[in-house]
Amino acid sequence: MLAGKTLAHCFDSVDRILRKNKPCIYKIGYTHCAFWRFYNELYGYIRDCDAWEKLTVIYAGSETVSCSFIEAALIRQHKGFLPILGDIFVF
Repeated sequence: MLAGKTLAHCFDSVDRILRKNKPCIYKIGYTHCAFWRFYNELYGYIRDCDAWEKLTVIYAGSETVSCSFIEAALIRQHKGFLPILGDIFVF
């Protein structure tokens, strides 16, 4: 799949999940192992005070570069950015 189709799939997947579960809290990120990230005893999401319900994998890559680019694009798409004017953040 080409990069544009991959990003479109990821954007559509997150949008669909957010529409279905709205209102909700969510995190976007990547890990080496989804099971370990969710269930590990040290800091897995299952132990978090926010009581996470599930973890959904929307992209799996064989290297870290594409995963980090997709993570950054998803965060930018769904969180946006804060333009800085001097020391003032504009929301």
